[in-house]
Amino acid sequence: MSAAKIVIITGASRGLGLCLAQAFLRSTGWRVIGVGRSPRPTELPEAVEYHQFDASSALRCQEFWQTITGLPSASVTLINNAGGYIGESFGELSPDDFEKQMNMNFFPAVYMTRTLADVVDAARVFTIISSAAYEPSAKNTAYGASKAAEKYLFQALQKETKTSKFKVTNVYPGDIATQGPSTTAIDPSDLALLIRDMTEYTGSYYVRDITLSVNNQ
Repeated sequence: MSAAKIVIITGASRGLGLCLAQAFLRSTGWRVIGVGRSPRPTELPEAVEYHQFDASSALRCQEFWQTITGLPSASVTLINNAGGYIGESFGELSPDDFEKQMNMNFFPAVYMTRTLADVVDAARVFTIISSAAYEPSAKNTAYGASKAAEKYLFQALQKETKTSKFKVTNVYPGDIATQGPSTTAIDPSDLALLIRDMTEYTGSYYVRDITLSVNNQ
């Protein structure tokens, strides 16, 4: 299957990733590809291609890109959305917890982006980071550190790449209501629409970093 526009969404099995897949399907001309560690969820629309693998392995990421046809000739967007949360204080975390947190948040985004650069000359790259990257807090040690690492790497990537080739956008949301509606968290469907609309915008600028807060805060 080929398409003029391809979007690849990591962490597509639930939450924001699922909302992103649905949002891109509602727009014309997109081939939507989801990636996740979990088996394909029943909620994911049939029109979404789904690949189950652990993106914290550089080799598995490389193998994934080699299976996707049509990449060199398509307009490609990668959305690094996969992640997880381990919320304990420094003294409560084991060394393994820090490694697990980096494998959830940092390495999948790094490896998916780096191995993509081996197969395409240009792409849009969105990385869903977190406002925690800017705001250290108690009992957020491992998670915040993994997000700060993402922030540094992808902001450095913005400086290393030409915008005519790779447009890198980093998104720093506060809490996202992934477990259901909430008046104190961002609606993931709203955020999905924002990212889709930024992807489709073809004007004279693009947004490099965007921080999002809840309306009533």
